[in-house]
Amino acid sequence: MPTAAANPNAAKLLEEYFFSDEGQLLRLNGYAHPARFAYLVENDLVPATVSAKLLPAASYTNLTFPTLAQYIAANKTVADLWPKLVKI
Repeated sequence: MPTAAANPNAAKLLEEYFFSDEGQLLRLNGYAHPARFAYLVENDLVPATVSAKLLPAASYTNLTFPTLAQYIAANKTVADLWPKLVKI
C-alpha cells in the first residue's frame, strides 16, 4: 500500500507509527480497538485510566470476523438499502 502513495517513504513512516505502541495506544484513547490490543494488555502497556473505560480484555478472546462472503453480502445489502432508507 505505501508504494501507491505520493511519497512512499512518508507513507511507510506513518504506517510504522500506527502500528507502534504509541500509535496503538492513541487508537485506544479514541475508543478504537487496535490490532495489537492483546499484546498491549499482555505487556501491561495500557494505562489504568484507559483500560477503565474499555471492555475487559477477556471480552476479546473469542472475537470473530465475518468471512469474505459475509462481508460481500453485507456490503450489497447496505448498498441496496441505503438509497431507500436514507432517501438519496
